[in-house]
Amino acid sequence: MQNYAWLIPVLPLLGFVFNLFAGKKAGKAAASVIAVGTVAASFLVALGVFFAMKATPHHRLDLLYGTWMAT
Repeated sequence: MQNYAWLIPVLPLLGFVFNLFAGKKAGKAAASVIAVGTVAASFLVALGVFFAMKATPHHRLDLLYGTWMAT
């Protein structure tokens, strides 16, 4: 499940992009379902990653997307 940790920020971003470009055409109800659905799916993935990490206490999850500040 830890391989899916990248989905946690990506799912709400995809929902935002969908609502940005197709939200008015899809309608208010569809835009709401997409917005809430992607955040809920992200939460479920986060729960899955959390419980997978809790099951293996000596295993760390290190995700490096880049350096924040070079000193």
